[in-house]
Amino acid sequence: MKTGWEALIPVLVHIQANLDGDLSLRALGKKTGLSPFHFQRVFKNAIGETPKAYTLRLRLERAAFRSLARSAANLTAPQAPTADAFDPPTRATKLARF
Repeated sequence: MKTGWEALIPVLVHIQANLDGDLSLRALGKKTGLSPFHFQRVFKNAIGETPKAYTLRLRLERAAFRSLARSAANLTAPQAPTADAFDPPTRATKLARF
């Protein structure tokens, strides 16, 4: 029987593959067969951060990577993809100021 983070690997993969989708506690708990409350407790104990903090961190990292990739490719703003996980941009700015 898997314990701790090993049992969460499918959920971690799902979160990373669906950063723009529904990643609420209810949806993630349903995927694991746990109540939202119990899922959050198990996730935090195994991963060290809440599911919300984890998904926000991944979204922020993805936005930063996309920004660096755009800069490296010397793209102008109209040519760059506009669908980032953070809308409006001030959300990403607030998160970056822990």
